[in-house]
Amino acid sequence: MNLQVSILEKMNRIVVFLLIIVPVISFVINFVSWLRFGVDVPLLDDMRQYSQNAAGRMDWSYITTPANDTLYSVGLIFDALAFRFLDGNSIAYQAISMIAVLGGILYLQWRLLALCTDNYVTRAMAFAATIFMLQPDSYWGLQNMAFHQAVPVLCSLLIVYLVLSKLNYRFSSVLIFLIATVSGFTYTSGAFANFSILSALIILVATLDSEKTARIKYSAIAMFIPTLLSVAAQLWVLIWVQHGTHRPDAPMAYPWESDFWYFMLGKVGRSLMLPMEFPELSMIVSIGALVLSSLVAVFALYEAAKKEVGSSLWKISVAYLCVFGVVSLYLCIITAGRANLRPESLNLPKDIFLYGFARFHFFWACVLWPWVVALLVELFLVKKSSVNHRFMLSAVSVVLLSSLVVNSKIMDHPSFYRTTKQMRLDILSCLSNGVSRGIPFECPSLHPRLNMLNVYYTSLEAGASYAMLVARAQIPLGSNDPRPLFRLTDEADKVIYQNATPENKGAKGVLLETSVDPMMIVNIGDGNALKGCWELQINGSYHLDGQNFGQLFYKPSGSNSFSEADSQGNILPAGDGVFSINARSKKGFENMIRFDPVIGAGSVLIKQLEVRCVLKDPGGVLMY
Repeated sequence: MNLQVSILEKMNRIVVFLLIIVPVISFVINFVSWLRFGVDVPLLDDMRQYSQNAAGRMDWSYITTPANDTLYSVGLIFDALAFRFLDGNSIAYQAISMIAVLGGILYLQWRLLALCTDNYVTRAMAFAATIFMLQPDSYWGLQNMAFHQAVPVLCSLLIVYLVLSKLNYRFSSVLIFLIATVSGFTYTSGAFANFSILSALIILVATLDSEKTARIKYSAIAMFIPTLLSVAAQLWVLIWVQHGTHRPDAPMAYPWESDFWYFMLGKVGRSLMLPMEFPELSMIVSIGALVLSSLVAVFALYEAAKKEVGSSLWKISVAYLCVFGVVSLYLCIITAGRANLRPESLNLPKDIFLYGFARFHFFWACVLWPWVVALLVELFLVKKSSVNHRFMLSAVSVVLLSSLVVNSKIMDHPSFYRTTKQMRLDILSCLSNGVSRGIPFECPSLHPRLNMLNVYYTSLEAGASYAMLVARAQIPLGSNDPRPLFRLTDEADKVIYQNATPENKGAKGVLLETSVDPMMIVNIGDGNALKGCWELQINGSYHLDGQNFGQLFYKPSGSNSFSEADSQGNILPAGDGVFSINARSKKGFENMIRFDPVIGAGSVLIKQLEVRCVLKDPGGVLMY
């Protein structure tokens, strides 16, 4: 009998390991898929910093300016640091935030479960439910700054962990104060998550014996000031800045309206990866999940009030109350602000329900499911079961988890990132085509209404990494669309040569015999010909006997002399070749340029040299 029990225990531990490892594997696949299919293109709200010429800014006036219904000073600091150290590179930024935030949430779920219960079956079954928060299309894969909205989840779990831990209460109180401040000023949801946890702690202090609540009391005191300040600041944004709505034509939804609940149920359904193909069935399951989680919250409150402080069931109940409050309040806020953003044609209950599946706001609900499992398993199943029953419970859980993985897209991260890759490549194509035309243009998939010609040049000047990926189509030599301001074969007599002697000038170009530092100085039109030009393009063709270096010098408007600072150069390979050099100046240019075809003595045939203005005024930030 003992041998049989021992074998079952070993088998059970193997099964438990499978329950734990599946979410970890999902996270790794998610991360690797992003590295594999990610393209360095910011999207939608990410473009705000570039359109405002604010990339890298961390000054007080900038980080305290609200946008998109929130005061997100900490989020703006994250973005500024990403620009300063990563040039805003989307692949690197999202990879770092995925490890730090999503990986941090996953790790904290495990640490908090381990803190609350010693039973490895409870921990494993609950941790397996973290698979829902790792599903594709959450805060990673699209906008870089989307992860801001997940930071309060990380902070909330960390606060709950510190409340329940045995860390020195003075030290943990300082940490709670700092974490609550970060949470409250990273996004609106963080302030109200603080409020929810603080409310739960106050309820516990009021219902438990005073000698047992010292740690909880200190934690509540530590949270009070950052919660008060952040809630007040975010309410100011919501009420006085946004006037109570996300969009003027979309009023708030309220709990006494059925649409409110249909939309919220959609978020619950999406968090459980329920099939959209069967909306009625998915809605019924979502109702069941919402009712169950609410009933469990009532039971958790009862258990937290009557159980011995510090017991496994008490700690799980406290953690559940805090997480349930955070998630519930978040869903109410999101539903109130977004349920009426839907198109007017969506009025049927199932349509509103399915509309609730959209976007990443479901993520917060996913954080609750491990705690529903933990409390139910700890209370009803594990404590009262034999080794055989615990093994069967774990085995059934593995079967259910395997079925979910096989029959849904919950771990199909490569497919999602392939889709986003193609979207980003299409955006790059739009940018390349538009910038090559040199007139104001829009890329709706990138950001509607923005004049991307203006934003591109602002980004390029700032040093944004994505701007370096935009391929500019070079104007072919000999083209008259647009006609060049200067063409060597037509106007060779307008060139002044220094340290170079033209041996032959004509339709085939100019053959130069050069000494050290030869120069070709070209006057282009009258003195104002290039005043309104933002970008020059110099194209040419040549023949060299050996590799050399060609350099263009230009004078921004107001400059009196040429300088190395205002120059661009290219290596010119031996033989016949072509080159193209671009120069940019928002102030415009003086009407004189200098081209040094080589750097030493020798012979060089300049077959052609053409000068064009490829960009005048790029227009305002908005298209209309």
